[in-house]
Amino acid sequence: MPKAKPKPAKPATKPATTETPTGPETSCKKCGSTERIDLSTEEREIRTQVKGRPITHAIWRRSVCANCGQHRRELFHENRDAATGVRS
Repeated sequence: MPKAKPKPAKPATKPATTETPTGPETSCKKCGSTERIDLSTEEREIRTQVKGRPITHAIWRRSVCANCGQHRRELFHENRDAATGVRS
């Protein structure tokens, strides 16, 4: 009797993110800390869809983990109202 295919491994669950004034709070992949020191922010206006959601801006944030010093570069997508510039 042939053996059944093994089930694929479950993906690791990501911690829930919370919204902060500088963007969603993410954790360091090296130590898990959410404390960071912001270095720079680069922003570009784009008009596209990501996972079915309309996107108007792509934001790259460079930062350093305040706990272990790991450098991070994170990409965030925003949909802003054209008239007011407010995120939705």
